[in-house]
Amino acid sequence: MKMIFLMLILIPEIGLSCEFKIGVREYPPYTYQNADKSWAGIDIDMFNYLVDEIGCDKKYIRINFGQALKLLKDGKIDALAQMSKIEQRLNTVHFVGPTRSETLTLIVSKKVPETINHFSDIANHPYIFAKREGTFIGHEFNKLMQSNIHFSSKFIETNTETPRINLVLKGRVVGFFDDIKFNQYMLKNSPQYQNMKMHPLKIDNGLIYFGFSKKTVSQYHIEKLRNVF
Repeated sequence: MKMIFLMLILIPEIGLSCEFKIGVREYPPYTYQNADKSWAGIDIDMFNYLVDEIGCDKKYIRINFGQALKLLKDGKIDALAQMSKIEQRLNTVHFVGPTRSETLTLIVSKKVPETINHFSDIANHPYIFAKREGTFIGHEFNKLMQSNIHFSSKFIETNTETPRINLVLKGRVVGFFDDIKFNQYMLKNSPQYQNMKMHPLKIDNGLIYFGFSKKTVSQYHIEKLRNVF
């Protein structure tokens, strides 16, 4: 009995129930909500598998992109998908994965006649693009934004509440970068994208992970998740 009591003191997580509050948004084919309000998609399937395998419960909470990182940092949600592992996040986020390698593509209004193959094409053409606040679009992109005024002047930073496609439809910008599978899905399924096309310019954005809040998720559960993964 003393030995069991000692084990419970040393490893308090053992035997306790757990529930992960997982922040999700409409981002097909990775996360999307069905007509019956259930969540589905590539990342949902992976979350379901991981959490079920370690014997925990899960609750999906709809959030917008702008809230996501702050909610995770503050422990208001426990987990997020689609996270780049960058230095600024290491103090507040446990990373589990990687889940995939992310490729970003440039999607642009069909009104633009030129083909955009390189970053230099963006700098040299008279078009404005949208960059969503808080997104990571690769190291080369960040370097150009800081060092090349001809390049950085071609982007307006948008808040996370406004869908960038709305800015295209209103004529404020001509396009933006996003995940290649998301762009392919929207081109096939969304009427808003019927006058858009993907250009050859692609960005290898590195590995993508699931992120878990260091404020609410114990190292014990992180190790269990990593072992299952």
